[in-house]
Amino acid sequence: PRKLYRRRPAERLEWPGELPKQLSTRGLLEAVEVFAGEQRECAPDSPVGLWNAAWVAKEAVPVRKVLGLAAAADMHELLVRCYTLADETGDDFLRAEARIEAAMALVEGAGGLVGYRVDGGPGQVRRDMRSSQPAAGPTQQLQVMGASAAIRQGVGRNEARRLAGGVHPAFLEAGEMLLVEWWEVRRLWNDAMVPYDALARWKHEHNVYGESTGWDIVDSFLHMTLVEQRLAPGQYAVSPSNKAGFQPRRDHGHGNERECANCGLDANEVTLQCCARCKLVWYCSADCQREDWKHGGHKTVCKKVSRTTR
Repeated sequence: PRKLYRRRPAERLEWPGELPKQLSTRGLLEAVEVFAGEQRECAPDSPVGLWNAAWVAKEAVPVRKVLGLAAAADMHELLVRCYTLADETGDDFLRAEARIEAAMALVEGAGGLVGYRVDGGPGQVRRDMRSSQPAAGPTQQLQVMGASAAIRQGVGRNEARRLAGGVHPAFLEAGEMLLVEWWEVRRLWNDAMVPYDALARWKHEHNVYGESTGWDIVDSFLHMTLVEQRLAPGQYAVSPSNKAGFQPRRDHGHGNERECANCGLDANEVTLQCCARCKLVWYCSADCQREDWKHGGHKTVCKKVSRTTR
């Protein structure tokens, strides 16, 4: 089902047997979800079902309209359970693969760390952004941070306002910026390289790279933070897209991760050119670049990244 899902609708063959018409994108995703559930029920000691369930969580954004940050948080939670179980069972493929995918989810904002300014200066808050979290309720688990008590109180008041207004934790408001603890991303990457190297001794490492939708994303992010920006531990990085987690674009398989940051067309469909200033995102046209600069949030991210790399 995953292979069929990655095909564009016009390219899909009819399903042989009882279904007389082509399967829809939603139908294919539901097929993978059922398969993952059966795997988890019939083989609870295997991490494969959790890995497939994590992929379903990511693809829920374009198909089920789940908030992008909620999908990233859901995926990360499942992948942590996946690589923990893979460590116990000695599954080197998923020990590496699940960590790389979990690192990608952190790059996309799964850590729930958001920064914004209040009276007195910049503050941060860590929100539980999983889709299971209610938009409103009597309480929510929050970690409020700031350089002074006044800033922390200001952040607390803003979060209380959001809670009272029924704003879901995964929804970013104007002026809010996704922050990433890059050292956690690096830790997952380094931990993934141990089983990856073990697979390389048997010439199986290409399976990890071939199945990963996050390898290039994590590799580019770490190059930006460690080589270009040279951030120190404790100095937050900015999520490259700052567009609230995973975007509503279908997974077309490995090799198509590079896509227009505004409209989502991938490198197989159009010729892409990267932003000449920050060199982090790609666009299919000048119109898409202008739209993302004015309304997509790239203006804030690009200027911040450019200042740190000079």
